[in-house]
This record gives sequence, structure tokens and C-alpha cells, in this order.
Amino acid sequence: MTSTPKPGLSEYLTDMHFKATRLSGIMNAVAFLEGEERCDEGKAALIYLAEELAGDLNNALDAVNLPKGNIQ
Repeated sequence: MTSTPKPGLSEYLTDMHFKATRLSGIMNAVAFLEGEERCDEGKAALIYLAEELAGDLNNALDAVNLPKGNIQ
């Protein structure tokens, strides 16, 4: 049985950077929609996505979940 190799630290951090950039974009969209008197469902959906993504980032960046080994 072969297992999928775990990503190196550099790849892992690149993924975290991508997620943080995505979270920033979602929050910018929420901020824009706050000035609108419509799109309440859209705002709620974006806030839900942002909360989920922030939780993923928080969990992934917890020291116990960081990949071990050399930067690749």
C-alpha cells in the first residue's frame, strides 16, 4: 500500500498564503456589500465561507499540524 506524500513546509505555507488571500477577498466583498441594502443572503453566505476558511487557517497553522522536516 502506498501513501500520498505529505507536502513540504514550503508547499504547505504556499497553500496557507493562497487561503489567506482568498479570505481577504471574501472579507472585501462582505465589506462592499455592507453598504448595499440588498444581497443579505449573499452577505450571509460570504460570512459563512469566511468563518470556515478562517477556521481552516487557524487549524492548519497550529504548531501541532505543521509539517515536520526540511523546507522543500
